[in-house]
Amino acid sequence: MVLSRSSYYDNRNRQSAALIRARRPYLVKNAVVGLSISAFAIGICTAAPRLPALQLVASPSSG
Repeated sequence: MVLSRSSYYDNRNRQSAALIRARRPYLVKNAVVGLSISAFAIGICTAAPRLPALQLVASPSSG
């Protein structure tokens, strides 16, 4: 079974001009979203060790 080659890539598997033009509007948006998610994850990972540990307090037994 032979699959036909996509017209968006040339014989050397490089992106064609049409694919580059189609992806251009999304390049900046995707980069901003990716950087935002990365910054959020890094912020969580760096802030988590500085959080105070939970101390369980024994509640008085009713009785």
